[in-house]
Amino acid sequence: MKNQKLIGAGLIALGIIFLIGFHFNFEGVFTLSGAVVFLVFYWLKGGNTRYRNVGFLISGVIFLHITGLIVINENDYLIYFEALYGLLGLAISFFLVFIIHTNFFTYSSWGKRYWPLIVSAFFGFSSIIVLFDEYIKIGIGEELLRYGIPILLIISGIVILLKTTKTTKNNDKDKPF
Repeated sequence: MKNQKLIGAGLIALGIIFLIGFHFNFEGVFTLSGAVVFLVFYWLKGGNTRYRNVGFLISGVIFLHITGLIVINENDYLIYFEALYGLLGLAISFFLVFIIHTNFFTYSSWGKRYWPLIVSAFFGFSSIIVLFDEYIKIGIGEELLRYGIPILLIISGIVILLKTTKTTKNNDKDKPF
């Protein structure tokens, strides 16, 4: 009974959103509706009580991000920031996935818990490159691409290898040979 009431209320809300959308921008309303649907499914399925619900949350925040891109595309003043928002919005989206969902799974492995932060950091670093290259115009964007990304990859590889080596040493203590 409770789920039927929620579904009925959701259908009414979607109908209102579509009516409003026909007067403004249908594409933005469609993606906003998609975000609402996925976020409601995330909430109805138990939110952050189950790890597998993360797919609904990711879809919801990505649809919200796309809605923001559509709004920026149609605004003459904001279109200048489209490239920056494209990457920065993705960074914020995956950071929200960490804060809302994976952060609560303290019993999970490091990778299973913190992967949204890695994705967020990648998009955040890319948005810094776009900021310098497109907006600040000091020519550092190409240098960041040429040296920053390879250095970041090398440091990431070293951290992973050191972590793997430390784990392997701890596991080898139990083996006789």
